[in-house]
Amino acid sequence: MAPDSLHELLMRAQTLMHRRVTAGASELGLTPGQPKVLEFLARHGEADQATIAAGCLIERATTGALLDRMEKQGLISRGRHEGNKRSVFVTLTPAGARAAADLGPVFARAEQPVADALTAAELQELKRLLAATCTALETTDPVGKE
Repeated sequence: MAPDSLHELLMRAQTLMHRRVTAGASELGLTPGQPKVLEFLARHGEADQATIAAGCLIERATTGALLDRMEKQGLISRGRHEGNKRSVFVTLTPAGARAAADLGPVFARAEQPVADALTAAELQELKRLLAATCTALETTDPVGKE
């Protein structure tokens, strides 16, 4: 019996996609959580921990531990800017940039079953609907209060 509530469908789709990405990322020596940080930094460049946490939808405390592991692996570096001693900025190292680039095929393989099941127009419509869904959910408090 297929789930039919919106939350069930969204959670199921996210879980199935996450499993595919995590499996592919583990073949590259990456742990869960690292692909989204690598993708974020590749897209946005340098960022502080709070911005990474917000952009990747990760708790700030979790982000700190994740970034510690990534720094030990040589995927990121942390530094401060001249004149701004309070904020620590995170950037990809050359190894991190290569890992981010290597994730492209992982993401493509994870998405391929969906692309195969839908027409090009349906895939574009799905992306549009998911973007609208994200916008709607991001503009409200997690408990439904604005």
